[in-house]
Amino acid sequence: MRTIGFLLLVSLVAACNKTQTDNTINGNHAPDEVVAKVNGEPIYKTEFDLIVNQTVGEFAALQLTKKTKDKILQSLVLRKLMKAEQLKLMEQVELQHIELQVAAYRDELLTKQYIRNNISAEPVSNEMVNEYYHNNLSQFGKKQIRRFDMIRAQIGHDEKQVKKINKFIQNISPKEDWQALANIPEFQKNSVKIIRGNSADKGLLKSYQSIISTLAKNEASKVHSINGILVRFKVIDLIELPAKPLIEVKEDIHKRLAPIQIKNAIKNQARFLKDKSEVKIYAFD
Repeated sequence: MRTIGFLLLVSLVAACNKTQTDNTINGNHAPDEVVAKVNGEPIYKTEFDLIVNQTVGEFAALQLTKKTKDKILQSLVLRKLMKAEQLKLMEQVELQHIELQVAAYRDELLTKQYIRNNISAEPVSNEMVNEYYHNNLSQFGKKQIRRFDMIRAQIGHDEKQVKKINKFIQNISPKEDWQALANIPEFQKNSVKIIRGNSADKGLLKSYQSIISTLAKNEASKVHSINGILVRFKVIDLIELPAKPLIEVKEDIHKRLAPIQIKNAIKNQARFLKDKSEVKIYAFD
């Protein structure tokens, strides 16, 4: 689809700017070989070569057979014919819209060429890599895992019973070994369970994670009612996982920073161009 779009744009350029193109080729540039004519309109070899390169790539273009080249040329001839017929059917407003599209595409090509020829990004230095690494350790595996015990009780619609269980759970001291409480009669009677887990467990509810993340070691939360269940958490241990060594992620950081350097270079050049130019911006309605 991209190739077809490009081919159409090339045809549109020829259609909407035919006079300008002919004058440029015949006047300011060296004479170009004509490979075909369609109702008197020439198809130049330069145009044909451009289409071939865009269609199959420069390397493959060097290996094309005469038969394949003939097919591409026939395709280009057909585009010229269709373009001419379409021009007959279009109103002036439609033609102006096409010209705007062509102009926008031309601006894009020239902008890319300007960037390639005039803008050089500052190389990514070791200092930049080190700074990025130490400021973003979490991206490279550094994290703190909280191991926790969770008291969990399914509740019904009896408000009096809910308040009783809530009070019972809230009165359990964080200093106690919650795992050891699992078999006491009060737990069995009220279907209260103790579950052990850690903050890295897959499937852990975000609401649970947000509660656990605020707790220090040996600290317990208050009782929460979530999705019809009473829960209370106690963090029993903090596990620090280190980031991968810098040597292992250095190349990855280079790849991340390189586009940023290019963007910064473009921004700097943009400021330079604006400072030496007159630019007026009109607000939209």
